[in-house]
Amino acid sequence: MTWEQNLIKALEEHIRKDGTVNHTLYDSAFFQSHMKYRPIYSFIGDLMAAHLQPKSVIDWGCGCGFLLESLYGHGITEVIGIEGSEEVRGFWKEELPPELVGKLLVGDILDYDVGKQYDLAVCMEVGEHVKEKDAGLLVYKVCSSSTKWIWWTEAQPGQKGTNHINCRDLCYWVSLFEEHGFEVDWEKLYEVRQAMLQNHALCLGYNWFRDNLCLFKKND
Repeated sequence: MTWEQNLIKALEEHIRKDGTVNHTLYDSAFFQSHMKYRPIYSFIGDLMAAHLQPKSVIDWGCGCGFLLESLYGHGITEVIGIEGSEEVRGFWKEELPPELVGKLLVGDILDYDVGKQYDLAVCMEVGEHVKEKDAGLLVYKVCSSSTKWIWWTEAQPGQKGTNHINCRDLCYWVSLFEEHGFEVDWEKLYEVRQAMLQNHALCLGYNWFRDNLCLFKKND
């Protein structure tokens, strides 16, 4: 059994019988297992800085904080990240710059009220973990926090993973975003996906970051 299979098995043991997630499964070992994604998030941060040029960013479900770490390195210091597990605090303190840690918060993203807007709102691989009845609320939260761009990825139907309870095709999410004045920027999406193809490791090893990507722009 591979380490990925061992991790999935361990996570599945923490899924409650009613289908909800016991958030204690996101312990320090879980976040340490995501260290391998650091270079990928660094690359994605490079793409965001180059192609969207945001001056401020909010990351809904920021996890290890690697994406905001990359953006911070580009001089984008007006950032905020929200993550649901208390266990991540120790990881942040060990792995991230202290000035960035102070901008990361622990809380339920469905309950969190940002209170301000950012040039770019990011929500990566979160939607599939949210119950269908809460999907609209998640989209509302993300849209209400952005003045221009939304970088969205979500597991597609049939995509395996722990607690994937709401895997939907693109048109499902597009309709929800359109209700809040955001439309797909197909030209920019093509531009970014082409740039992603230049990173061979990303396309082969972590293809979902590209295949699931959708870029929304506020309809002025």
